[in-house]
Amino acid sequence: MLKFRTIRHTADKAIYAWGRTLPELFENAAYGTFSLIADIKRLKPDIKREVNLSNGEDISLLLVNWLSELLYIFDVEKILFCRFKVLSLGEKGIESVCEGVKVRPDLPWRGAYVKAVTYHNLKIEKISDRYRATIFFDV
Repeated sequence: MLKFRTIRHTADKAIYAWGRTLPELFENAAYGTFSLIADIKRLKPDIKREVNLSNGEDISLLLVNWLSELLYIFDVEKILFCRFKVLSLGEKGIESVCEGVKVRPDLPWRGAYVKAVTYHNLKIEKISDRYRATIFFDV
């Protein structure tokens, strides 16, 4: 199954992410987000971080908050995440373990700098037997 796909957009970057379950959808949304920044498939992670958040008002808000937290860690702690595992996702929030590498010039950068996850056209929907999220980013 396809994890994510970029969406053509004139000003910003956007992705569709898919998952058979909501935890898998969140993981694939994170893969899509960080794949805009670098070719993360080529990275060998050596840093592991727990990233846990309390639930927002709904699952869409929680997705934005979680991806925003990952981007915050990228900006502040200079960790480029490349592996994502959602351990728990529910009414109380999300518990996850994310792995990555310290930012350095020789990483396989793609040239996009993702500043923020937006609420523009944000949608999580169930289509047949899987979930799909539409996510737009400020770059």
